[in-house]
Amino acid sequence: MSSLKIIIFGASGDLARKKLFPALYKLKAEDFEIIGYSRTNLESNFNEHISKLVNYDEEFLKRVRYISGKYDNLEALKPLIDENSICYLSVPPSLYIFLIKQLIELNVRRICLEKPFGEDLQSFLQIKKLQDDNKNLYIYFVDHYLYKPMTVVIPEFYEKYPLLNEIMHRKYIDNAQIYFKEQLGTEGRVYFEKTGLVRDIIQNHVGEIIGTLAAGTGDRTNFLGRANQIEKKESLCGQYDEYKRELLNETSTETFSMIAVTFNDNRWLNVPFIIVAGKGMDEKRVEGKFTLTESGAKKMIELLEIVNPQEVIEYKHMIKNEMLESVSLIFNYSPENEIYLELKFPQNISRVTLFDESDVMKIMKDKYNDLTDHEIIFNGLIKNTKVVCAKADEVEYLWRLFNPNSILNDITSILYPKGIDIPNEANDLLKKIIKTYKKRR
Repeated sequence: MSSLKIIIFGASGDLARKKLFPALYKLKAEDFEIIGYSRTNLESNFNEHISKLVNYDEEFLKRVRYISGKYDNLEALKPLIDENSICYLSVPPSLYIFLIKQLIELNVRRICLEKPFGEDLQSFLQIKKLQDDNKNLYIYFVDHYLYKPMTVVIPEFYEKYPLLNEIMHRKYIDNAQIYFKEQLGTEGRVYFEKTGLVRDIIQNHVGEIIGTLAAGTGDRTNFLGRANQIEKKESLCGQYDEYKRELLNETSTETFSMIAVTFNDNRWLNVPFIIVAGKGMDEKRVEGKFTLTESGAKKMIELLEIVNPQEVIEYKHMIKNEMLESVSLIFNYSPENEIYLELKFPQNISRVTLFDESDVMKIMKDKYNDLTDHEIIFNGLIKNTKVVCAKADEVEYLWRLFNPNSILNDITSILYPKGIDIPNEANDLLKKIIKTYKKRR
């Protein structure tokens, strides 16, 4: 029986070099071969190209074959592809429909797409129709954030600690803030210039984070389907001041967005989920911050008595302090990988840990051993076991909610200095949104 063939389209690109080939190398004990395909002429030195970041052994490199060709003519792949092959599309979303149609003609049954899943809602619906019309075809909508340790453990903690799930409710939560801050800019990223922040991060990663945190023990897809239409007055976008110089181009592509989302859901009625996402910020930080109501801060005592009883006395003392401004429940994806309480005072911020990184990583290790992100995805594909991906309906809901063609039309646009925490205009809007919804509760 011949080895499983994994065909990586866009094999010369950054994602393939930095993520896909290293992930497959981690799984080299399995029986598979890799065919890299792209337009770049690297047939004589492809192994050298992919080895710039990882020192692959000779045995692994013997499994790798590279073919340079056009995306409108896959003739060179015809003799190599069979119905068991896995085709991984690490190419611009504008090529998805075009390539999927050709791969269907070659009887390919498994196709993986990287986010963003299409260019907009309309193109995604065409992709979805191709899957619906071809019953033997399965398209994997790969969002590696579904395999981030925090994403994996949140449902586990909700099941194990019903009190935590109970606290995630409008009775105990005043507002939610979802931060996706990246310190690096977009230097050299032609891809980002064509995509923008909403398509690149918010429509997929941030949407999945909100769904995972807010759905509780319920279904993430169903919850996301209950999102209300976004109000333009509760949104703004921006661009950091050095972006045009870095791109050497006049451009309006957004590098920052603040968007408030609400849900037609009794559990979260009139609780705003305020997204703050940007590049060129002061730090790399991804987290969900849930500001507790007074009753929520008191309810948290019950959970602390279970998960971290040694902190209960000090916590009780702090929440009685008249100088206390707020208590927030933080789900930190990066860099800490922890769940903790943040107590804000005028002169300082105190932290009380609920689950530290070791608690998070123990669950991750129990589920996936030492595998991460794309390693987990490829392991499931190779062994033909369940691969957790975004569902087609889920992707559609997120495109309808975060459609950049409508969100970015006629909203406030700002210029902000690179390296800032949050632009002043965004901070002012954040406070205004919180105040508005507090009045409605």
